Amino acid sequence: PLLVGGKDMIYPRMNNLSYWLSPNALYLLMLSFMTDKGVGAGWTLYPPLSSYPYHSGPSMDVMIVALHLAGASSLVGAINFASTNKNMPALEMKGERAELYVLSISVT
Repeated sequence: PLLVGGKDMIYPRMNNLSYWLSPNALYLLMLSFMTDKGVGAGWTLYPPLSSYPYHSGPSMDVMIVALHLAGASSLVGAINFASTNKNMPALEMKGERAELYVLSISVT
């Protein structure tokens, strides 16, 4: 927000939601390693290894929920960042006069 001339993000509660979803996702990720026999599907979560015959316990389900929470956190943060870049820039920071970091994040 400082690069577009603002004091804070345009939606501070969305920013808070994005922040607090991240530790919960990490907690569930760590919990999935300790549940039952753990997630033995490797770092790629290869589908044949993560199917029911190999993982009949809840560890894979907890891992999937953790990944969904991390994705939701990232999505909420990205929406907040994009809306801040769109709606808050000062007059001298609009368009091609914006900082390179703001432009790169907006394009991403």
